[in-house]
Amino acid sequence: MIRLLLHNKTDDFFKFLENQKEECLIITPNPRIADLVRKRLHVESSAASITISKFMKDELSMLFALEELENYRGKSEILMLLGAIWKKLGAEANYIQFQKSFSLLTEFRSYSMNESVLETILENYSEKTAQAVLWSHRILENLNIIDEHKSYFMLAERLRSGDLPPNYIKERQLVFYGFDFVTASQLDLLKALSIRSDVLIPFYKDVYERSQGTDWVKWLEDFKCQIEDITQNEMSEIKANYTHFSKGYLAHTIAEYEKKYSFTHLLVGDKNISREIAQEIPVENLGLKISVDIFEDPYNKLTEQLRNKISVQSFDIEQFVNETQEYIKKYSEAKNFRMVKLNLLLLTKINEWKELSDEHLKLDDFDIEIILESLKLDLPRINLTTLSSNTQKYLHDLSGIESLKNDSVLFALSSAHSGFSGVGGQYSENVEKYLSSVGPIRRADFDLDIMHSKVKEFLSSNDVMMIFEKGLLEEDSRLNKVFRGILLELKEKISLPKVNKYITPLKIESSELKKLSASRLQSYKDCPRKYYLNYIGKLSPNIVMASQVSPMELGRMEHAIIEQFFKKYNEWSENGFKEIVMSEMKNLSESLAREEHQRVGIELTAYTQSAILNLLALKNSLDLNYEFEKPFQIENDGIIHSGSIDLYASNSTSAIILDFKRSARLFTSYESLMSYDQIQLWYYLERLKQLDILKDKNVSIGYIDLSDNQNSRLIGNDKEVLEIIKENTSFKNLKVVETWDDISTEYIDIEKRLIEKLDTDSHFYASPKDSNVCSFCAIRSVCDRGGF
Repeated sequence: MIRLLLHNKTDDFFKFLENQKEECLIITPNPRIADLVRKRLHVESSAASITISKFMKDELSMLFALEELENYRGKSEILMLLGAIWKKLGAEANYIQFQKSFSLLTEFRSYSMNESVLETILENYSEKTAQAVLWSHRILENLNIIDEHKSYFMLAERLRSGDLPPNYIKERQLVFYGFDFVTASQLDLLKALSIRSDVLIPFYKDVYERSQGTDWVKWLEDFKCQIEDITQNEMSEIKANYTHFSKGYLAHTIAEYEKKYSFTHLLVGDKNISREIAQEIPVENLGLKISVDIFEDPYNKLTEQLRNKISVQSFDIEQFVNETQEYIKKYSEAKNFRMVKLNLLLLTKINEWKELSDEHLKLDDFDIEIILESLKLDLPRINLTTLSSNTQKYLHDLSGIESLKNDSVLFALSSAHSGFSGVGGQYSENVEKYLSSVGPIRRADFDLDIMHSKVKEFLSSNDVMMIFEKGLLEEDSRLNKVFRGILLELKEKISLPKVNKYITPLKIESSELKKLSASRLQSYKDCPRKYYLNYIGKLSPNIVMASQVSPMELGRMEHAIIEQFFKKYNEWSENGFKEIVMSEMKNLSESLAREEHQRVGIELTAYTQSAILNLLALKNSLDLNYEFEKPFQIENDGIIHSGSIDLYASNSTSAIILDFKRSARLFTSYESLMSYDQIQLWYYLERLKQLDILKDKNVSIGYIDLSDNQNSRLIGNDKEVLEIIKENTSFKNLKVVETWDDISTEYIDIEKRLIEKLDTDSHFYASPKDSNVCSFCAIRSVCDRGGF
């Protein structure tokens, strides 16, 4: 039987465990959580805690003969094997294509070992990719190779068989603790284990109540799971005190806080503590445990050397072995033991690669990439910990939030921390839909709900003071979800240090906010000082390189070519397209070098032709009306909102708002679209709604990557339209958002707070939201922020 134990706090589960008379084995996803469980178990508890990796090893060795497990291979071994066969069978020696296929193979095998299932999934990928993945899967199956995912399915089938060894413990209590996500293969194993054992899964009650059918906890209901509420006490209203600090002043704020108040633990809002984070903390005798890749620099150096060498010509494998042996001798004499270890592993990989095929007499770039990737997977990982007897304070990341109980904690949150980013949206709509029928899908909001419950428990169980980067709570939608319903009270502000300025101080002139556009509001969101210098002080220089065409001008020309084509033609015309491109290029300066003129011509042709062909297909498939540079203007609360949309496409039932970009830098994932980091499309959407232009229409919004149309990304509530777009264009990153009304409303609240902040700002401090803002800012060298 599977029992889902719902709790408000993990304390509820451990109290429940104390009352259990039956011995139990607690299985965790990793060693860190296993250690945490051991610390929280009652001294007299008979329970034991191990990782799922150790559990699988023990179970397999108990139920299978040793010779049956001889074909178990780790990821690095499978990478080498498939790479060698890929090359031997004459497949395209393209490592990027191989790597993509290998990644999809490992992902999809976690859902099923059934080839027909994989074939259905891969219908949504190119024929080349689909064939490569299926080919790799068939090889693993024909050779009876056991990878991590197959080991789960093997064990599950063995448990179902009923013919188990006499010494196998058939009735026991197994607890799966600390799993934020469970794969389809792991779920199947839980079901098989529950045939003879009592499988317990503790989980947060409020997360379960907010979960959806695609989340793994809901899949348990299909296994006739028994749901038990083990809550000891209902969670009361959570309150927390906080102060804020200006961007870039986290270290100063911690130092100032330490002078006035005492705390034992410092928690940072990151998933893993890095050396960079630890070095930023100005606290003496700080205890921490940190994972350090001591081979990172030597590996990068080795990678660069080998890639440079192979770029000139392929080389003999025996020569490569001899050279590596010489390097080992050289580094041994110099007592450079990291390089000795690295080259010893490299030598092992070379010999493994050589043994896989007698054709590997010459090494080319494909061989080197396979060897390097396999080598990287097998490099040792080192955990370092502070062993000083003078340790007075301890540093933690979010992975250790559950370990903090009844302590005084300073909780620091900065935009440089990435602990609250969810995982999800990596598949297209069709793939995700099919996978959700086979197994659970990882969803970003589900991850954030889990973190929300962990933060609530943490705040209720400790004496916590939080320090937030200024504006972070208002602008980060993910952070808003984590802290929803938590009453935050602003306490004493930490004063900033005096800064000796070596530039003329900027005198801020007051200005009434009368007009706004998407670019203006985005500029303020990126950095208030940049907004002031651009739109109020008019001090931002517009630097033009006479020898080059600026990115802004290239973008303008590409927009113009696309618009002019659709004004003249309703179907593709090669001659007409060339005439428009040549006409646009006549406006280029005659002083441009011939090479620059050719470069511009190549980009204009490549970027606009593919976009036009896709937009023609889109227009015809949906019978759309196109409006380029669609203007709008509306007044709200005395502020005039205006702008123009690159392309507004519509018919009687649907509307599509598109913006053209020269790269996908700003929209690399669905999360980047839905987190409002870039507000442009949402701003357009809200204005058109206010103008009643979108009445009775389903809506889609998105960015078109002119450099590679396949990187384009669209989201919306119009499922039918998005499916038609996918079928008829190369725009493949499309996602139907079921909570469209909710996220649209959420944007309105964020925009309102941002406008209020802009309207009342009298300082316009230089506080860039990230390093890219400074990188692309014309006044960074004279800004009192001093660059990022």
